[in-house]
Amino acid sequence: METGSEITVYYDPMIAKMIAWGKTREECTARLKESIDSTVIFGPVTNTFYLSGILSHEEFKKGNTHTHFLEEQTILFTPEKDVQADAFSFAAAALSEKKKSQGIWEAVGPGGFW
Repeated sequence: METGSEITVYYDPMIAKMIAWGKTREECTARLKESIDSTVIFGPVTNTFYLSGILSHEEFKKGNTHTHFLEEQTILFTPEKDVQADAFSFAAAALSEKKKSQGIWEAVGPGGFW
């Protein structure tokens, strides 16, 4: 990947990975969960909230995982906060405040009313 690259709707889900390291399983899991919980991704809806729930699961923490782990366990999670909507709301509020402080012609811009 490089600047300007485009990931199409057919992107490989392995295009990005988050890797954590720790001296113990507990330390590594805690670091990974902290990284996932502090990650903000604009655009597509992600499953970071679900991944965080998996990392918080007691059986996962103990290392009791296998190929049917997700089918057999109940994963508690909080749905992803819509940070993109928050960002747009903040930008709209900031723009509104900027326009309030401008004169009428500055707020309208070079195109005028039409």
